[in-house]
Amino acid sequence: MKIKQKRFSACIALMLCIVFCLPSLAVFAEDGAALDTEYADIEAGTTDQPDNVPSGDKEEPAIHLPDADENVAGDNYPNSSKRNSETKDDSFSGINLLSTTHDISTGPLHVLASDGDITVTGTYSSVGSSGHAIEIDAGYSGTITLDNVSIDVSSYNTNAAFLINGSGNVNSVDTYVNVELVGTNHLTSGYERAGLEVWSGAQVDIGGSGTLHADCNNVGYVSSGAGIGAGNISGSGGNVIIRSGNIYATAGYHGAGIGGAWSGAGAYNGTIIIYGGNVVSNGGTHGAGIGGGCANAYLGRSNTGTILVLPPANVSASSDGIYETVGEMNTTVYIGDPRSPVTTVRTSEYTAGADIYMNLINVTDAVAALLRCNISTSVVDLTHIKLGTTDSSGIASINMEIGDSVNFYTDALAASGLNFQSYETTVSESKEIVLKAPVLDLTANNLTSSVPALKSGYTTVPNENFQTIELTNSGDMTITNITLAIEAPYDSLFEIVSIDKTTLSAGEKATVVVRPLTGLSRGTHHAKLRVLGKKPDGTGGASVQLTMEKYVNLTAQSVSQPVKFDAGNKGSITSGDNEYWFVAGNAITKVPTVKANSGYAFKGWSLDGSTTVDPATITVDADTDYVFVALYTTIAQTGTSSPKTGDSLGISIFIITLILSLLVIVSLLFYRRRYIMQK
Repeated sequence: MKIKQKRFSACIALMLCIVFCLPSLAVFAEDGAALDTEYADIEAGTTDQPDNVPSGDKEEPAIHLPDADENVAGDNYPNSSKRNSETKDDSFSGINLLSTTHDISTGPLHVLASDGDITVTGTYSSVGSSGHAIEIDAGYSGTITLDNVSIDVSSYNTNAAFLINGSGNVNSVDTYVNVELVGTNHLTSGYERAGLEVWSGAQVDIGGSGTLHADCNNVGYVSSGAGIGAGNISGSGGNVIIRSGNIYATAGYHGAGIGGAWSGAGAYNGTIIIYGGNVVSNGGTHGAGIGGGCANAYLGRSNTGTILVLPPANVSASSDGIYETVGEMNTTVYIGDPRSPVTTVRTSEYTAGADIYMNLINVTDAVAALLRCNISTSVVDLTHIKLGTTDSSGIASINMEIGDSVNFYTDALAASGLNFQSYETTVSESKEIVLKAPVLDLTANNLTSSVPALKSGYTTVPNENFQTIELTNSGDMTITNITLAIEAPYDSLFEIVSIDKTTLSAGEKATVVVRPLTGLSRGTHHAKLRVLGKKPDGTGGASVQLTMEKYVNLTAQSVSQPVKFDAGNKGSITSGDNEYWFVAGNAITKVPTVKANSGYAFKGWSLDGSTTVDPATITVDADTDYVFVALYTTIAQTGTSSPKTGDSLGISIFIITLILSLLVIVSLLFYRRRYIMQK
C-alpha cells in the first residue's frame, strides 16, 4: 500500500512539472528559430588586408662609364702617315741636315725614307749635268712643301725635277708623299722623265692653295714622259691624287698630261683621282690628256689603271694627237667630261638655286679606286657628290656617262616643306632627270556611317557597333609608322579597335575599326580620327622625316534608351543592375531581382507608382523615359515576444514554473505525511 502511494505521488509531481514547463520550452523553441533566421540574413563581408610584402625590387644606381677622350696626333693629310726624323743623311752637298727647310738653290735634295716633312724653296737648274733636283726614296711617308720653287733640269734627258721612287709594284704601295703648294712652282724635267715623276708603288697627293707647272721637256718625237705620272724609265707609274691647287701638267710627245708615258718598262697601271682644284692637263701627240701614254697603241700593252674625276674638280684635258682627252685606261669615271652626254637635272617645281647631288656608292670602280688609294669617306664621300646648282630656270646640266646605277637627289625642299624624291638610273645617254615633289597622302572611305552607342544590354552586332574605315595610300611614296588617335575632346566618344596594317606602299589599303564608347546620350555624335604616317627618307645620305597627317570624320547615331529600376526604401535589388540600355523598338529583356525588408512583401514594378506592370511586356520607345518603381504590401505581425527580450522572458517563466512545481511537491509530501500520522 505504501509503495503504491509513493508511485502515485511521483507521477502527480512529474505531470505538474511537464504542465508548467511546456510553455517555457515553447518559448525557447520560438526564440531559437528567430535567432537562426536572423543570423541567416547576415551577409559575410571581406576585409582588405594591407599588402605588407615588400616587392623586393631595388632601383640600382646607374653606372656611368665616361667616354674616353681620344687625342690622335697627326697631320692634315689623309693619305699619309707622317714620320719625323731629327737626323738627316744626304750625300748631296749644300743641304742643312738639321733643318726642315731646304733652299734648292744650294743644291739638289735627296730625301731618305726615314726623313720627315721638308719645305723646299729657291731656284735650281742644271746645264749639261746629270742628276735629279728632288728625289724621294722608296718607303718615305711625309709632306714636301713647294714654296715658290723653280726647277729646270731639262738640259739632260734623264734628269727629273721631282722624282718619287716606289716599290715597283702597283699593288704594294710603300711611299706616300703629300705635296703642298705655296705660291707658284715650276718643275721641268728631261724628255725621258715626267715633270713630277711617280714610280709604280708610290703615291703622290697634291694640294694646297698654290700653283704647279709640271712639264716634260718636249723636244719632239723622242720626248716620252708625262707631265705628272710616269717617265720612260719609271715603268707603269704610280698613283696620282689631286685634291686642290692650280695644276698645269704638260707631257712630251709620247706622254699623257697626267698618267702614262712611252714607258718602255710597261703600260700605265696606276690610279688617277682628281676630286678638287683646277686642273689643265695636256697630252702629247701619242698620249691622252689624262690617262694612257703611247705604250697602249704602239706596243700593244694594256693599261689597267683607273681614272676617277669628281666634282668639284674643274678639269680641262686635251691631246695633241689621236688619243682621247681623258681615257686610254681600263676604267674611267669622269663626271664633267665634255665628251660625255649631257644630263639635265631639275625638280618638278623647277626650283632655282637647288644643289644637285649624286650617290655613287654603287659604282664599284669608284669605290675600288678610293680603297686602293686609301682615301676615306670623310675625305671623299661617294654618297654625297655635289654635281652643281640649278640655274635661274631651275635646271642643272652635267656631262657624264656611267654604266652603273647612280642616285640623283637634292637637299632643297618642295613647296610642301618635304624633300624631293630621289631618282636612280644609269647614265649612258642624254636624259632629263626630274626629282619629284613627294605626294604623301591617304584617302579614307567610311564603310560604316551610322553606329549606335554600345551599352549593357546590346547584342553585339559588328555592323551595328563597329565603324569600319578603309585607308588607301593615294600618294607615290611608301608610308610607314601609321598611328591612329581620336582627337580630344572627342576621345570620350569613340575608341579605336584595330588597324590591320601600319605600313602602306603606294596604292595599298588598310582597314581601321572604331566604335563609340558606352554611355552616349541620345542623338548624333561626331568625332575626328587623326591618322599620322611617317617616312624616314635616307636617300643620298640624308635623313629627313616626312610626315603625313589626315583627319577622318566619325559619326554615331545613338538611338538606345535607358531603363531604370528603383527598389525604394522598403527593399533592395539583390541581383542585376538598377539600369539597363535597350535599342529602341526592342523589348525589355532584363529585370533585376528585389528582396523586401521585414514586414513587407514585393508586389511588383510600376511606372506610375500605383499600378503594377510587367517590364518584359513593354517595347522600348526612343522618346520615353522609363523608371520602374517597386511596390510592396505590408505583412501583419504576430506574437508578443520581442526579438530583443525573448531570451530573458523564457528563462524567467522557466524558473517560476520550476519553483511552483517544487512547492507543489513539498505540499503533497507534507499532506501525505500528515495523513499517515492520522492513520
